[in-house]
Formats: sequence, C-alpha cells, structure tokens
Amino acid sequence: MAQESSSDSVARSLVFASSSPTHTEWLDRLKRRVAQYATELEWWDDSSVPQDAYSKNEIEAHIHRATVAVVLLSPDYLASTSKQPELELLDTETKSRDLRLLPVVVEPCGWERVEVLRRFQVWSGGRPLAELSRDALDRELKEIAHAILKYASSSAPWSPWSTDVLSRFSF
Repeated sequence: MAQESSSDSVARSLVFASSSPTHTEWLDRLKRRVAQYATELEWWDDSSVPQDAYSKNEIEAHIHRATVAVVLLSPDYLASTSKQPELELLDTETKSRDLRLLPVVVEPCGWERVEVLRRFQVWSGGRPLAELSRDALDRELKEIAHAILKYASSSAPWSPWSTDVLSRFSF
C-alpha cells in the first residue's frame, strides 16, 4: 500500500508503524495484510523518509494524527537511539488522547525491561513472530491486521483491557 497524503485520507484512520530500519521485511509483511483494509485505514511508516531533522518533525506529525500505532519490537528496535524518543512520544499520546498502541514482538528481545512497554499489552503474550511456522505466521498477521482495523474503527474510549482481544496479549 502506498503511503498516502493527508488529503487522500480524510475519512480513513491513520496507522503509524514503527520498526527498526533493519526489519523492513516485517513492516512490509504487516503492511500487505493491512492493505486489505485500505478503504478504512491509511498506513504510514518512516521507511521512505530520509533520516534527518525534517524526518523527526514528519514522524511526530504522523504520531499526532495516528489512531493506532503498531510497534514492531526486536533487539535492533530496542537498541535504537532514534526509536526510544518515538516510543516515549507514543506513550505520551496514549495518555493524552485515544491513540491505541499495539506492540508486536517480531524477534526475541527484552521488551519486558522497557518501562514504557510494561504499561501496554503486548500481542500474543510476547511470542516472537519469527518463531512461528509459515502458516501460523500468516494467520497471526491476519489477526493483527484485523485488530488494527477494530481499534481504528472503534468509537468507544480506548481501554487496554478490552475483552474481545484480551486473550492475544500479555501483561
């Protein structure tokens, strides 16, 4: 799915995706799954943005517009000095408005040691996507895409304890 301009997405909810630059394949896999909901969701990630001072402003602007933020967790993501401030801004936005944060572990990592992440439910009990079989991974990505759509289209106030998807998370 191509990244859209804001004028093309007036009626769609913005999904902000954050991942390590070394894991674009995970980002692309999820983006392809979310593409089936293109009439309802606008996808944005920083994969096409040059890493400079301008990109920081652009990233922050998209975080402020997002309805759902997906964070793809890996050792590289957790070690990235540029992703830590981004994660903290996402945390701040979840506290100040109805931004829904969906952390997904793509590779085994110490996400439990990151204070910000301990406040959120982590998809599928923190089980890394990289450990799934091909068929199980396909099913999991489909479920994640559906959860993103559900979160984006919900008019109810955001609660990280919603029972409909509670079984997919770890606290």
